Amino acid sequence: MKSHSSFVLFAIVCGIVAVLAYLLVFWYPMIADQFAQNEGVEQTQVTEIPAEDVVEETTTDIADLSESRFLNLKVVSISEAYDVSIRLRTGWIENPTRGVRQSVRIHEPMNLEVETYPVVIFVPGGSSNGRSFDEEVGGDYSDADYLAAEGVIVITYSPLGTEEDATEPLDHQGFADQDGLAAIIMAAKQLTNADLEQIGVASFSYGITGAAGALSRYPDLGVKFLVDWEGPSSREYTTVGCKDPTPMPEGEEDNRVASVSCEDESFWIEREAANMIGTASVEYYLRVQSTKDHVQPTYGHTLEMISAAVGTIPWVRVNSGEVNVIYETDDDVPVISTGPSYFSSYGLPYVLELIAAPPTAAEWFEE
Repeated sequence: MKSHSSFVLFAIVCGIVAVLAYLLVFWYPMIADQFAQNEGVEQTQVTEIPAEDVVEETTTDIADLSESRFLNLKVVSISEAYDVSIRLRTGWIENPTRGVRQSVRIHEPMNLEVETYPVVIFVPGGSSNGRSFDEEVGGDYSDADYLAAEGVIVITYSPLGTEEDATEPLDHQGFADQDGLAAIIMAAKQLTNADLEQIGVASFSYGITGAAGALSRYPDLGVKFLVDWEGPSSREYTTVGCKDPTPMPEGEEDNRVASVSCEDESFWIEREAANMIGTASVEYYLRVQSTKDHVQPTYGHTLEMISAAVGTIPWVRVNSGEVNVIYETDDDVPVISTGPSYFSSYGLPYVLELIAAPPTAAEWFEE
């Protein structure tokens, strides 16, 4: 009887030990991992800081880009454009601030007799996911393949929260989006076929907000040039006069940046390109302005951007105008005609011109 009781006691003790071991081996790692994730989320939340301290904080509050790499790259197609074979690879980058994936697409020329190619990153406007750059236009080539056929690696990507299945909120080209763009630029420099002396950024419309911010806050990216198509310079132009926008249809969420009040200093401190372009670390800045702007009734945003850039960026130009000239009125701006395709008519030639330019603007002036 005594031995039977001992056996039962021994079985109970073994059972308790087994349960504790199971919890330790299987449940504790998941609980600890969840705790760590929650800790990470807590650490990345934006803390309100006094307005007078914000500007100083923005110069130092940058992400660690040392581990920036393109991940899970895979070939999805090889096509022909103007007798040039173009490989399309897709993958993602981890946003260094939010720790989430952002889609990237890389268009690479394949059969040209060179070892390395210039690299240009397209920054989309509005709340676009940038995939329109990858799509054929009117049965012709995509904008990305159009430039790739000229011997350029073209990278397109999706800003935070812009994919159809995204669970992340939009960042509207604020610091987190700028950190993502900076990570993409750093990752692009890891490509074995990239010419590290020829890295450029081409921004479209509101994309200038993220481009100017990234190039200002990360001065060591090694970007040679920036081409900017009619991007809004400040909150007044982003909201088209700080007016209340047309209401959204009932039941639809309003995520438009133009819906943010011009009085919201904490929002706009991250998103006014004219306040960042003057400290953008590039040799060349080219602003594209057509006769009929795609949003604005005036060229005031171009006047603001050029005024902020001249004197700090070595080489600044509007379209094919004179270099480093500040314009006082709309009538002074050397605009271009509004054609059916901005990119093929003006954007592409300007990008190729700056690729062909000397490595430094100082050498340009010596020619």
